[in-house]
Amino acid sequence: IQAWFRGVVTRAHLRRLHECATTLQRHWRGYRTRILARRYLIEHVHQMWQDYYDSMATRIQAIWRGYWARKTRANVVQLRRWLRAVYAKNDEV
Repeated sequence: IQAWFRGVVTRAHLRRLHECATTLQRHWRGYRTRILARRYLIEHVHQMWQDYYDSMATRIQAIWRGYWARKTRANVVQLRRWLRAVYAKNDEV
């Protein structure tokens, strides 16, 4: 009877230890997952903003290049007209 009772108590104790270990693991894994999820969210939002800034910088560069190309194109056209006039004047002389 005593051996049977000790077996019952020991098995109950082991069951309780397993339950406690499972509870600790569950809480730890939940905590760790929340931390990792928060870190992932922060990194994801940071990456989204970085992509947004990069696209806006590209857009600004494209606008500037277009403006600069139009401005210098007009200068090139004027320069060519002036050179033609100079060459024409030289041909006359």
